Amino acid sequence: MTNYRGRRHVVIFLLLTLLSFASLRNAQAQEPKLTQNSGSELQNAYQDKKPYTLRLLFTDPSGDTVSKSKAIFVDEGPSGNLRIPATNITGDVRTGAVIEWRVNGFEPGSHKGYFEVSRLNDTAPIRYPAEPTEFYSFVVENLTTKWIIFGVGLLIGLTAIPAIVFFLSRSINPRGDSSQAARLGLFFGILAICVLFIGLFLSIYGWLVFAIIVLAFLALPLLFTRRR
Repeated sequence: MTNYRGRRHVVIFLLLTLLSFASLRNAQAQEPKLTQNSGSELQNAYQDKKPYTLRLLFTDPSGDTVSKSKAIFVDEGPSGNLRIPATNITGDVRTGAVIEWRVNGFEPGSHKGYFEVSRLNDTAPIRYPAEPTEFYSFVVENLTTKWIIFGVGLLIGLTAIPAIVFFLSRSINPRGDSSQAARLGLFFGILAICVLFIGLFLSIYGWLVFAIIVLAFLALPLLFTRRR
């Protein structure tokens, strides 16, 4: 009898634990939340002087109303903080409403920020990222500056690097083929240019452009080694 009562107490305890856990999960599911919108996720890099539309998904099972003036994007840029109100809200908050913030242009440099949505019947704003100590970090790049850097790197890759490799190769093997040393230097120069291009423009251009440019650079030595 004692063993039976002990087992019954254990079963009751497990059932209560499961019910408490289910209630907690249900309460969490009923809480309003601000998340990234599938298909239009936030980027880690932007170009300056270019307009963008940022989107998040706001879900509130209670159906509390949200106005555009109460949905704010706080951008902490190099020159200070900007508070940008939402420009559009579409959909039902019960199933998920898309909130949009249109930005005419970001200041170049490193940024961090957050989004907050205040409901009409609640004074506590809903934040993204949810933790007060976390921020949405991104960088704004100047495309003109990148192309200038790439131009300098292109000049170095086609002149200085091939010359350095050529003289090193000739100093190590003076009796070697000088034309082979020149081709080796050109190869390393082109390889450095490709790496520089990818490092500068990875966040801007698509992989198709990368593939075309990299293949073009790698094919350049064929023009110098083609027999006449």
